[in-house]
Amino acid sequence: MRLAAVALIALLAGCGGDGKRAAGPPIAASLDLATATAGAPDAGTSAGHGNDVANATTAADVFSFTGRVAPADSRVRVSDGEVRVEPSGRFTVATTAPSSGTKRLRVDASKAGRQPWSIEVRLTRAAPRDVRVPEQDGEAPSAAVALEQLGRTVVRPSPSRAGETPEVVRLAEPGFDATAAVHDSEGGTGRIRLTVMRTETCDGTAREATQSFPSAQIVNIAIPPGARVPAERQLSKRIDLELRDGCSVSGEILAEGTDAHGRQAVTAHIGFAYP
Repeated sequence: MRLAAVALIALLAGCGGDGKRAAGPPIAASLDLATATAGAPDAGTSAGHGNDVANATTAADVFSFTGRVAPADSRVRVSDGEVRVEPSGRFTVATTAPSSGTKRLRVDASKAGRQPWSIEVRLTRAAPRDVRVPEQDGEAPSAAVALEQLGRTVVRPSPSRAGETPEVVRLAEPGFDATAAVHDSEGGTGRIRLTVMRTETCDGTAREATQSFPSAQIVNIAIPPGARVPAERQLSKRIDLELRDGCSVSGEILAEGTDAHGRQAVTAHIGFAYP
């Protein structure tokens, strides 16, 4: 099982707000991260009266984590990064990690007729760590993919959605840096893979190509319980598009990560095009 997820519920009207009572019952939500010790009942925060801070550490350049929200159709947002909510109410957040020190971001949930929920996440750069593989782990890991060019970084979390059209990043040059990462702080990770799909068009003729790093293999990940494995894995790659004169290119990147028991997380795709 993952870290115990502590439900953080907005219990009092107007906490951290303008003093007006929100209609309806509060949204209930949790993060699979360590939370600070609760403060006094009158601490006055919108996320649970003093228990409104979650802490995380990462050695990767892009970090993902999961949570749950009820009602499941609540709108979940993050102040820095991207979030995707599944029909079950499970959601995944992806964000860039600080090069050093601590980065703060806020996760909020809202729904008409409900009192909102909010929590601060403090993400600290730290040395990589290992975890012991449990006998069972019923939750899939989280994964993230990032595309960076000329100081601009776009991140996407898991899960992917069939038939979804990704947002396209218009490249300023024929190349970019890509990073894929998988995270499971309780069950451990098994593998991370970055996939690049591209279509080069020259004089109306299209040529498609797909690359995976490492190369795609039909291998089941199954690490024995008790073994120690990384809590997160990262793979970074410079992608040079190497176009012929007069040609254009478009494509998508994605990350595929597994936990130690072979459960998979596939990210949303990031589209790109040049020129």
